Amino acid sequence: MLVLICLPPPMLAQQGSQPNQKEALATQIKQGAELHARAQSIVQSEDARAKKQLCPKAMTTLDINACYNAELGATDSNYLKLVRTLGLLLRSGGEASAGAAPKPIPFDDAEAAWSSYRDLACKAAGDQYEGGTIRPSIEMGCRITVTRHHVDELWVIYSDLGTR
Repeated sequence: MLVLICLPPPMLAQQGSQPNQKEALATQIKQGAELHARAQSIVQSEDARAKKQLCPKAMTTLDINACYNAELGATDSNYLKLVRTLGLLLRSGGEASAGAAPKPIPFDDAEAAWSSYRDLACKAAGDQYEGGTIRPSIEMGCRITVTRHHVDELWVIYSDLGTR
């Protein structure tokens, strides 16, 4: 006795593509895990920096301003790396073409708004020292502190990305 089973063409196509789908999923999971590890490393690096005293050897206002400027550069660099990494994680699963600008997502708008908030808040902190030589260090210290808090905040919100 011979039994024939007829499957519609879409089912045949799905069966043939399952190994490719599994490979694609495995690749996506691996990339997500790598991006998660990168984000975690950035957060840990900034947290370690935050535990150290800020510019303990700077004695003059000029020295403090120069040191704070360098510290702000490092903190901003870590923040931008984290935002880029989280952006990649949030966009994973969407189509991305090489060389094309990533499609904007709500996260981008939120970070732009946060950046404006930080700048305005820290300018306000510095305004009380209008005309003083300490004003730049007050504003930079504020930006360092607010950015470090935001890095921690982003990690609390997005730490599960790439793990699910």
